[in-house]
Formats: sequence, C-alpha cells, structure tokens
Amino acid sequence: MTDVFCIALVFNRSSYRYRTYALQYARVLLELDKMVLIYSPDWIWVNEQLSIQFPWKASKFRCFPLETEPHSGFAATALEWYSMTRKLRQAEKILETQVDLVYFCPIDEWISPATGKSIFDSLFPFNWSGLLLNTGYLYESNLKLNQDPEQGEPDYLFLSKNCVAGSILDRYKSQELKSRIYKKVVVMPDVSDWSIRPENNKLGQQIRALAGNRLVVGTILLENEDAYSFFELAAHAPKEKYFFVCTGELEAATQNKLSRSAIQKLLIEKHQNNFISPMNLTDSTQVNSLINSFDICFLNDNQNHTPNNLLTKAAYFHKPVIGARTTIQGKLVETFKTGIAAGPLLSDNLEALEIFSQHSDFDKQMMDNYARLQSLDSLKEAWEQLLWF
Repeated sequence: MTDVFCIALVFNRSSYRYRTYALQYARVLLELDKMVLIYSPDWIWVNEQLSIQFPWKASKFRCFPLETEPHSGFAATALEWYSMTRKLRQAEKILETQVDLVYFCPIDEWISPATGKSIFDSLFPFNWSGLLLNTGYLYESNLKLNQDPEQGEPDYLFLSKNCVAGSILDRYKSQELKSRIYKKVVVMPDVSDWSIRPENNKLGQQIRALAGNRLVVGTILLENEDAYSFFELAAHAPKEKYFFVCTGELEAATQNKLSRSAIQKLLIEKHQNNFISPMNLTDSTQVNSLINSFDICFLNDNQNHTPNNLLTKAAYFHKPVIGARTTIQGKLVETFKTGIAAGPLLSDNLEALEIFSQHSDFDKQMMDNYARLQSLDSLKEAWEQLLWF
C-alpha cells in the first residue's frame, strides 16, 4: 500500500446527494487520520458543517470553491482538467503538502467525451479514481467484456496510467466494469446521515395530524426524479385509506410534460388526501424527520442506474418502499426485500398499496441488512480498498 495521506475530493454537482457524500467521505477519511481537500460548489456549507462536527480536525481539512458549469467537447474537457491541475498545485503550495489521490464524485462529466489517454495523463498527472454514476451502458446486450474500452466509450479513461481504481454505486455491474478496465472496482455505499433534531419533527407531526388514520405514502424529490407515477397514484388511490406527501425539488420534477399535467390535475381536482409543497431541503435532519412520518416510501424514477436517495434512509427508519421493477432500486428492493418492486402500470402501484394496507408486518432485519451495507463502516471499508494501490 502506498503512503496515502492527502486526498482531494472533487464534487462538481450541487445537490443533496453530493453534499451528503462530501460530509460523510470527509468524516471517514478524517477518522482514518488523512488530510482532506474538498472542491465543491457548496464549499461554504460543507466547510461550516465540518467545522461544527469536527472542530478538533480543523487542521486536516480545507474546502475550496468549484464551478458547476457543464463542459463538453475535447477543448472544454481538456481545459477543465488543466484548470483542476492548477487548483491542486496551488493547494499543495499553500498547504505545503502533496496530493496523493484525487477522487471525483461523480467522474462521468470528467471522462466524457474521452480524450486520448496520453493527452489526459499529461494534463492531469495525479493518481485518481472516481465514482461512475450512469452504468446503463454496462447493461447493453452487445457490451464487450474482457476487452479494452474504445476511445469515446464511458469507461475509456479508466485505462489511464494514473487511474488507481474505479468505483460505482451499482453493485450489479462491478464485475463487468472490472473486466473492461483491468483494475479493481469498488462498490461505494449510498451512505447517508440518520440524525433528527427535535425541532424538525413539527412538520412530521402536522402530516400525521392531517393524515388521521390513513396510511401516509410519501416521497421526497432530491434530484431530477420523474414523479409522474407518484402524482398519478395520489389521484387514483382511495382517499379514505391513503394520504400522499410530496415535497422537495418539485420544479425539476414537473419539467416533464406528463408530470406537469399529472400534478396540475391533482391540484385542480382539490383532492383532500395530499400534502404537496416545494421545499429546499439541504439539511439531512429535515429529510429524516419527513421520512420518519411516512408509513410507505415511494421511490421515483431518476432515469439512470443510480439508487434513489431515499432507499437507504427508508431502510434505516424501517419504512417499506415501492420501487419500479425496471430500475436499479426495484432490483435492490427485490434482492434485499425492503418493500415491493412494482410493475410500470398504475394498477401495479395500486396493488402494492393494497398489499401494504393488509400486511403491516415486514422484515425489519432485511431492512437493517440493507442499511448496514450503506453505513459509515461500509464506507470506511470501501475507502480502505481505494487507498490500497
């Protein structure tokens, strides 16, 4: 194992998922007595949280701003790599240290479209790894295994001489990726934060009061999920049995024409069985309090092979879920038995609700098993694997 001391974490997206990852990755690395540099569009917030949670580690972490402008094309991508190199060199000089590993979360934008390996290695001479989010191409029937990726393919630059490993959230495709890049592939846990503050329970208590004796079916939109199925379900489920809650980034969810039409219909008809309100949920304690008020958690489709943010939290708080069978969350639900993997039709989701209403007992042990796989202990193990090169 190389003597890895200083790790730079690069988060080029601003969302709940990556703010959570930034805090939890930094936490584990600080516990491993590493020095951590964090580049993020949310760098001020991340720095404040780390300073509050780990004041005794203040000398071991630094946060820096990073723009989130998307880059495409060879010239723009090359410029981003060169710019990142300069940022890291400046940090090394200021802090009088050496960056031993750079970890990109996610890596997708940085390696697509792919430049040539030799050009890339000259632009970015650091040891690096990264989280590949969209693994959809690994499901293609004509995927070539045990063969180098070709230039232009999503995983081509993992062949870089400076790349020490790959990592993914999709535990079903780690071997396929490994067979293509001939390097270790680490399955990263979809780690979360479980804390709840008493003051955040007020909204949950209000929701329970509005619901009365009805089952609360809830969802929280934290990324670019398609919430059409949820809105459709809320409009057609028996009003006397279920109360529907949807909050979070509603604006992004209603960009889709079907979703926009479904929520407009729901609001115009003035159903008395729902609480739908946009909220800027940056604090995990708020999200956790909301989930704790649900009886059933609905997982929306985010159109790629990334587990829904709510899956881990629902398992930890022992809330059964409904997930689409055709998505990765549906596969995870079926594998770990944390709820019901429903078909694509409204009738399938209505049937899932009916099953939950008749059988309130569910296997909490299986939920605990899934939550344990996404825990800080699992994250620590994953980072120890990544740092072994």
